[in-house]
Amino acid sequence: MTTLALAGIKFSEQLIPLGVTLLADTALLKRHSTIDPGRGAKNAFESIASYIAAEQRIGRINPRVRPVRAAMLLFGPCFHRVFIRQVIGRSLFDTSDRAFAGELASTIMRGLSVSGTLR
Repeated sequence: MTTLALAGIKFSEQLIPLGVTLLADTALLKRHSTIDPGRGAKNAFESIASYIAAEQRIGRINPRVRPVRAAMLLFGPCFHRVFIRQVIGRSLFDTSDRAFAGELASTIMRGLSVSGTLR
């Protein structure tokens, strides 16, 4: 999960500048809205969800967890971290991306685990 969170941070670093460009140009945004919605960010959520589903099959994640929703819980904070850093020029909290990703993954895994504890 830490690796996935780090990948989410790196993906967001590339995604946010593109998104800002789209939002700044209404004609470009309208043209972009016709592109297949199955590409881009949706693929990121589905890739993370596939990993979570695999963890469910081997019993490490509660089977009642909805993989795509759990993927959103992981990716959202990564996106937000990068967004804030790009807007204000620094992270809000004095921690490396690796430490942030590890703490985020650990917190989410506690909530997703079958027993509520880390394995």
